[in-house]
Amino acid sequence: MPATPPRASVVLPIRNAAATLGEAVRSCLVQSESALELLLILNGCTDASPAIARAAARRDPRVRVLESPADEGLVGALNTGWRAALAPIVIRLDADDTCDPERVKIQVDFLDQRPDLAAAAGTVRLRNAQGDGMRRYVDWVNHLTDEAAISRGRFIECPVIHPSAAIRRSALDALGGYRDTGWAEDHDLWLRLLESGGTIGKSPTAVIDWHDRPDRLTRSDPRYSPGRICEMKAHFLARLPHAASHGIALAGAGPIGKSLAKSLLAGGAQVHGFFDVHPRRIGGRAAGLPVKDSSEIGQAWPHALLLSTVGIPGGRSQVRALATTAGYQEGHNFWCAC
Repeated sequence: MPATPPRASVVLPIRNAAATLGEAVRSCLVQSESALELLLILNGCTDASPAIARAAARRDPRVRVLESPADEGLVGALNTGWRAALAPIVIRLDADDTCDPERVKIQVDFLDQRPDLAAAAGTVRLRNAQGDGMRRYVDWVNHLTDEAAISRGRFIECPVIHPSAAIRRSALDALGGYRDTGWAEDHDLWLRLLESGGTIGKSPTAVIDWHDRPDRLTRSDPRYSPGRICEMKAHFLARLPHAASHGIALAGAGPIGKSLAKSLLAGGAQVHGFFDVHPRRIGGRAAGLPVKDSSEIGQAWPHALLLSTVGIPGGRSQVRALATTAGYQEGHNFWCAC
């Protein structure tokens, strides 16, 4: 056990990560903030990962090796980790990523200075990007600079890159930790935290090198598929107080808007219809709902929650401008959902 009570517990789940685990572990143990513990959670490993983890624990008393059932997957490993944490702040890392040497100090100091925050993200340095989509996503996340921007962006994409996060253990306790819902466990956690009134801040410094790879779970696991992400967004959008009391209208009757409308309807939400700019859509129906001209935003269904669901480049900005002109307030009665 660590000689000094840890200020942070780094939770690092492992499944067959022998090729990168040693570097990830080293990046945690050379931190400028030495009052930490590193929890290595073995989850169904069949390679040399357990030997690497146990060797690290023999060398450094700050390292603890835990095991979680293989059939519980990543969610079980994460819950095993944070529940065993001794520190008031839990820091996440994946076995193929590396921490900046100042990471723990930066994030713990930041949360100490901001007792109003439940969690803190940091910017990331993307390594080995596998495509422009990942580059765009990281650029977008890195430009969510404060708690208001993170909150407003919650339905566009996952607003926090999970291994860049530090979260208070008390917040995890209150939420019950991670859930296996059939959709992304990290995005689900942030949506529940924000829904409960918690806030997520951001330290302006890069805290990890985030390595992209072809077999990333977001590319291979059905929990991260567009269909499941759509269901997750619909679940939480329908629970917004304004949506529950006034229903929902969508700006954008294209593929994204129709899929989201179907998921909302399937969940029992009241959906009034769409706004669009395409002449062949206006006056018709999409997903069984009426489509009105975008010039009617603020006039048709004026009390409904308005969602931006235009997926083409620049579409979000165009809808945001129309909504602002019509008197909508983003984060209250207007949200961007893509």
